Amino acid sequence: MGRLFLFRHAQASFLSSNYDQLSELGETQARLLGKYWARRRLVFKRICSGPAVRHRRTVQIVGEAYSSGGLPLAEPVIMREFD
Repeated sequence: MGRLFLFRHAQASFLSSNYDQLSELGETQARLLGKYWARRRLVFKRICSGPAVRHRRTVQIVGEAYSSGGLPLAEPVIMREFD
């Protein structure tokens, strides 16, 4: 049986002129999540993301950290419904 993982984008830049970007803490959160999943050898057959910059950047950073653990991450499918 498959499993579904849902997670929200990492911390955005609250109270900045451009909310639709990750804060420094958000980038750290995304990196830690990717490393966490890689250490546990979780395999994802499909990745879906919202279209916002903060959504796509979270997936990008998670993917970089995940891939550095030797696991390829599927190319994300951008779903406008998630915005």
